[in-house]
Amino acid sequence: MKMAQGLSPHCNHRYPSPEDFKLKYGVEEVLYHDELTRWLKAQGVAKHADEGGDADTVTNSTVIPQPKPKVHLLWGQNSDSGNWAMPASLPSDNGNSNIWNVDHDLLFRCLAEARVVKSDAEV
Repeated sequence: MKMAQGLSPHCNHRYPSPEDFKLKYGVEEVLYHDELTRWLKAQGVAKHADEGGDADTVTNSTVIPQPKPKVHLLWGQNSDSGNWAMPASLPSDNGNSNIWNVDHDLLFRCLAEARVVKSDAEV
C-alpha cells in the first residue's frame, strides 16, 4: 500500500519514502511492491525471451550470447544452527509466480564464504 501523504496507517508518524530508504541504505533504486513486476520485466528477469533482457553481442561475425539477468534470493541451510534461510517471495504476474529467472544458490554460498574469510581488522 502506497502512503501518498507519507503517514503510517497505524499511527500519526511519517512513513519513510523511497527516497528516505535510498539515502539510508545507499541503494540506487527503491520500489513499492506493486511496481516490482513491471521493473523486473524491464530488467529482463522474466523467463520468456520476449519479456526483455540484454541483446546478444556480435563480435567479428561471432554471436556471443549474453547471460539472462537473474534475481538472486537467499536460500540455504546454516551449517552452525541447522536453520534454513528462506527466500523472499517474488510477485506473480496474472497468478503465475514461476515467471522469473531466479538463482537460489549463489547468494547463500557467497555470504557463507564471507562469514568464514576474515581480514586482520575483523579478527
